[in-house]
Amino acid sequence: MLARPYQPADLEPLSVFVARCHQLSAVPDSFMHPGDLVWRTLNSAQYRPEREICIWEEGGQIAGFVLQKQLGFDFTAAPWLKPEPRRNLLAAMLAHAEQQARKHGLEGNLLTSISERDLESAQVLQDAGFGQDDDLMYALERPLSEEIPAPTLLEGLVVRSPEPHELEEQVDIHLEVWHPSRFSLEAYLNIRRAPVYRPDLDLVAATPEGRFASYCIVWYDPLNGVGEFEPVGTRTAWRRKGLGKAVLTEGFRRLQSLGARKAVVYCYEDNLAFYRSAGLEVCNRWVGYRKPL
Repeated sequence: MLARPYQPADLEPLSVFVARCHQLSAVPDSFMHPGDLVWRTLNSAQYRPEREICIWEEGGQIAGFVLQKQLGFDFTAAPWLKPEPRRNLLAAMLAHAEQQARKHGLEGNLLTSISERDLESAQVLQDAGFGQDDDLMYALERPLSEEIPAPTLLEGLVVRSPEPHELEEQVDIHLEVWHPSRFSLEAYLNIRRAPVYRPDLDLVAATPEGRFASYCIVWYDPLNGVGEFEPVGTRTAWRRKGLGKAVLTEGFRRLQSLGARKAVVYCYEDNLAFYRSAGLEVCNRWVGYRKPL
């Protein structure tokens, strides 16, 4: 296998690769969603994927990649590879991530996370000196087979997609909800140009004055019929008024109209109750691993 740096034209084939990993894996939901890939790559205009993403190819076809940001990284190897080449590729990816961190003089713990069902990656991590830590993220899902009623909103508010002249308002709500954040108008414009972005799945709960009180971006993987919500947030002044649930519900309805079979979201324990109130239930957990440098 040959390793090479990421190029901007790789985003679409990498998204297709991730979707195929989901389709062909014997281990359910043990790979990131294509929406995760796009969001993590483009949500900061300061991030340089050409320097931090490494792609491995076999016979000119993508076999895996590492997406790294400082000490944190994600790694993905094709599930259709034979066991020994796949384990060797996983080990090479971990070595690459550590080499990159040392190259840039980073200190602390090298961090990653995997599905708790991914026993093969867990063993390779342990063999490379990684130990499991306390970081735990939950994967939740909701089937979309039944009719979903329209969301209930406070009078005067409406759930819709942002208009082209409202993009700065979308950036503003994200910066408030996720402070501190490196999100910017430049990053948002890059996301809106991404091959898997759909403007009809970019949703906001808007006031009559045009202020955004809550929002989410939904990413649809048509190969697997799965929509992912990332990010989701509500301004502090508008919380506990049902607006977060309203944008989720409208997202469910729009995914359903596209033929999606389920919706997924990832969160930490403190947000479990909110997502469960919208009909999502835990289907998997992602556990953290770390290695001191």
